[in-house]
Amino acid sequence: MSIGASFLGGAKSRLLPPSIPFRFFSAAAVFHVFMWLGLLVGNLFSSMLMTFVTMPYYVNPLLKHWLRPPPNVPAAKANWRGIGISVAALAFWTLVFYLVTRVFWHLP
Repeated sequence: MSIGASFLGGAKSRLLPPSIPFRFFSAAAVFHVFMWLGLLVGNLFSSMLMTFVTMPYYVNPLLKHWLRPPPNVPAAKANWRGIGISVAALAFWTLVFYLVTRVFWHLP
């Protein structure tokens, strides 16, 4: 009797057929590809939303005096106004997201 046969003993009937692990790993690979495709579609959709909705209807009107200042306004004044509006908007949205996720809606 060879060493391999004595080592396996009667375990050959208890081993999985090769199709089961291959089926598991191929299904995992397919779902992995679907996950990455879903991530790609989500990123493309959010970029499109930011480009065609948020920028023209929210950001451009909010920062119009900084993006295209009137000709008689000094550059330093326009820059400080733009920085102030940007900081105020960031602080406002930070407060909104804090209140939504910590006060009104408790995440697990």
